Amino acid sequence: MSGFIGASQKRNGVINKFTSQGITDNANANAVTIAADESVLFNETVTLSSDLVPSTALSNRNRLINGDFQVAQRGTSFTSTDSANNYDQYTLDRWYIISEGNNIIDVTQSTTAPTNQLTSIGLDVETANKKFGIAQIIENKNCVGLIGNTVTFSFKAKVSATTKLDNIKAGIIAWSGTADTVTSDVIGAWGADGTSPTLITNATYENTPANLNVTTSWATYSVSATIDTSSTTNLILFIWSDVLD
Repeated sequence: MSGFIGASQKRNGVINKFTSQGITDNANANAVTIAADESVLFNETVTLSSDLVPSTALSNRNRLINGDFQVAQRGTSFTSTDSANNYDQYTLDRWYIISEGNNIIDVTQSTTAPTNQLTSIGLDVETANKKFGIAQIIENKNCVGLIGNTVTFSFKAKVSATTKLDNIKAGIIAWSGTADTVTSDVIGAWGADGTSPTLITNATYENTPANLNVTTSWATYSVSATIDTSSTTNLILFIWSDVLD
């Protein structure tokens, strides 16, 4: 088990009693033993106090990787000079571009970031009148337990001006094809201005994407959905601009 246990008495590798917020067994001084490799052995049935055991199942586990965009093994700037900003290209680790063509946006690891965060992902429009976004695929082993449950996708965002970038959406997409063999470009047709893109076969919106009304100040945005596509094998989280102006 892991976690913080309160005050205790330790003698020759044996814990006699966990006091305060912990485990108590006065009858057996060897109820819990710490081995030489610091592993903990429970030698009989013990009862954890309510302070150590939550009343509900563990929740709020983050399934995203590199959500703060600090890991940038491919580089910190992705532009048309080396075709690194083509559609369906990976940029900052785990995040890739989905756009209506190549060179729609430049991508950077930016130091303009929300409070208590060092970095963000910056998307700079290079080709007007095109839709674009970023996405991350969650591996099967990290999302299989979410099927049938409600999930929430939260992120912080802002735009430089709302005169053009005034319709930002977020989608929780279920992939029902072969596990971990996801067609990363999940867009079948981008559609008209303000209309959510049509997805390809085996990809389904689990939420109903709607305009999040992003402003010029950092704020937190959240969308939730129940993963009710029973054949889901992967999830794809997608944030995009839905305007053509």
